[in-house]
Amino acid sequence: MTQAEKVQQYLTKKKTITSVTACAVLGITRLAAVIHRMNKGLPKSRRIKTRLVDGYQGRYAEYYV
Repeated sequence: MTQAEKVQQYLTKKKTITSVTACAVLGITRLAAVIHRMNKGLPKSRRIKTRLVDGYQGRYAEYYV
């Protein structure tokens, strides 16, 4: 199973993913790169969206469908 397939399957189940979750659960260390490849060529309405979340020690990206 490719990294993109793993991320797509996880997003289908859980709806959101962060880089920490991707590393711990899926073994993917460069989630932003995987998301970028997945979004390439898709229409805007079908892309994986990003929101910045203010956490305890700073901001981090959360990806959602």
